[in-house]
Amino acid sequence: MKYLASIAVVLVFAVACAAPAQVTQIGPDRYSVNVGAMGIEGGEAAARNKALAAAADYCTQQGRVILLVNMQSKGPVEWGSAAGSASAEFQCVAK
Repeated sequence: MKYLASIAVVLVFAVACAAPAQVTQIGPDRYSVNVGAMGIEGGEAAARNKALAAAADYCTQQGRVILLVNMQSKGPVEWGSAAGSASAEFQCVAK
């Protein structure tokens, strides 16, 4: 029974890590995306890369290119963890 519970926990974490980044409109032609990454994925650096990729993909789907307005990231918030997070504010502009 403990084995099945362990598998369930691993699957929950795997699905959470694989979830796509959610882009949110925060103003006229201005968007935000927030991303986290576990240490095994690359932590803060991976979170920054994921945020930029999600923003670029969002603009590409509209036939536009990204104009990065602001980027912030954080490293581990607790000792012994290598997880990180990043947020990007951006606009999609004509090519």
